[in-house]
Amino acid sequence: MKEKIMNFLEERTKNEVGYTTLSRNQIMEKLGIKEEEKFNEAFKELVQDNKVFFHNSSEEKINYDGSIFEVNKIKYFINKDKSLEFKNNYEKKLEEIADKIKETEKVKEEKLSTLSGNAKLIYNTYKENVGNLVYLDSKSVREKTGLEFKDFVAAQKELSSNKVLFMTKISKSNEEKFVLIDRGDILSKVLKREEIKENIKNKEKER
Repeated sequence: MKEKIMNFLEERTKNEVGYTTLSRNQIMEKLGIKEEEKFNEAFKELVQDNKVFFHNSSEEKINYDGSIFEVNKIKYFINKDKSLEFKNNYEKKLEEIADKIKETEKVKEEKLSTLSGNAKLIYNTYKENVGNLVYLDSKSVREKTGLEFKDFVAAQKELSSNKVLFMTKISKSNEEKFVLIDRGDILSKVLKREEIKENIKNKEKER
């Protein structure tokens, strides 16, 4: 069985990146193996014998309410050097992302000090209430600030143009709302998610 697994992985990792993202269950299914216990034991031995290498990571996904859930990802390699290269590049990328976030926050604080009182009120209210979420409903933030709608909109435009606090529309079923987001990387993820949902919706309409 180990030879069968190795042959499959050799074929699957011939690509440029040198790994496969198939899970163990998917590999077992593609090989037509029904004996899960024997398969797992064989796979375990290949890892222990340094014939198969893997990298575990997680990707953050965003729920409609702004909460985060993690999706585990695993990559299998049969080339040790490629697995180490991937691990080093991955860790370097995480460090770069963390450094970029720190730098962005520093610049944001500097910009915020030059903005209007209403803009500061909105931003501070957002930060006080966001907690573990990655965005907040703009309506709830406005209500907490006590600002009139036109004053809130003007101040939010000021925040957006200075890249301190962004606003975008999200949807779910027949519901739509505007949310405030203080990180550009999160905004990109949300926009991508909404674009995918819109494409799916349009395809369903065409049927």
